[in-house]
Amino acid sequence: MKNISNVMLLAVALTITSTSCKKSIEEPSEAVATVTSDAALAQNTVDLTSGDNAMLHGLQGYQTTNYNQFPSFQSTVWTYLGTPAPRRSLLKFDFTNLNPLITASTLVSAKLYLYQYDELNNSGNYYSIAQVNNSSEIRRVKTAWTPSTVNWQTQPLTYPGLPTLARNAVAVPAITTPFAGNQDNPVINVTQMVKQMLAGGAPYSNNHGFEIIFPNETQFYKGRTFGSFASPAGYKPVLRLTWQ
Repeated sequence: MKNISNVMLLAVALTITSTSCKKSIEEPSEAVATVTSDAALAQNTVDLTSGDNAMLHGLQGYQTTNYNQFPSFQSTVWTYLGTPAPRRSLLKFDFTNLNPLITASTLVSAKLYLYQYDELNNSGNYYSIAQVNNSSEIRRVKTAWTPSTVNWQTQPLTYPGLPTLARNAVAVPAITTPFAGNQDNPVINVTQMVKQMLAGGAPYSNNHGFEIIFPNETQFYKGRTFGSFASPAGYKPVLRLTWQ
């Protein structure tokens, strides 16, 4: 009888141990929790693809003309019959329906995606010759502007150009010309500038957008030209925001 009792006790012990092990295996592991967390983080990204833009023409006779929703977001320094004809452009992304969780403190990164395009049917006119150094700048716009009326004479103020804090201006690195095809598609880190635009929250009164400009507009025959909100699909700018 004693031996039978010992066998029964051993069987019960094995059953309890087996049940305990099974329960341990079925519990969520740390690896599963990490995957879930990563998936949640991946959802904290949004692409902004709409807004206002305008080109500013510095050629005499065109400085009071409004170029609202111009097809390209460009900075160029050219001449027309020997007369300087610089161009700058304004670009403001629409923050109207921005997720309220995206704030200056939660923003992790803001990247501006630009795609080569010009108003001359994307012919690459500004990239067709061996240019001088064509490193351009994107500056944060300081004052408000109205897309339907802004022109060279009434253009808004911008924060100082480079060298300066990243919250005020960043470089659009130079690209070698001439070249064939669409190769000028930079991704610009504008995180610090966008943080300033988000400061204070809705209605985002600090968001006056970006200006693209050459820091030296007396050095001729250089250009960088990208799609604006009015360009064909595939060339429009994108502002990708990631927050935590």
